Amino acid sequence: MTALSVATGTFTIHPWWLAVGALFWVERVVTARHSTRTGVLLAALFVPELLYDAFLQVAVIRALSKSLRRADADWRHVTAPSLS
Repeated sequence: MTALSVATGTFTIHPWWLAVGALFWVERVVTARHSTRTGVLLAALFVPELLYDAFLQVAVIRALSKSLRRADADWRHVTAPSLS
């Protein structure tokens, strides 16, 4: 939805959702305060989680697209040759 609203030029930032996001951010940092400095810094950074969430969204959209097109959903993994 975010990508679609950015592409169509209708993306807006709402103060309510900024407050909700800030609340979650504070909760993450407070929860990690007993960790090391690296743990608190990692908790304060949303970037790794946002990248992972974006990857998951792409995977779900791709799976839905394949399902709607009735395409084969294969893993395309390489099989190891047998040693015998």
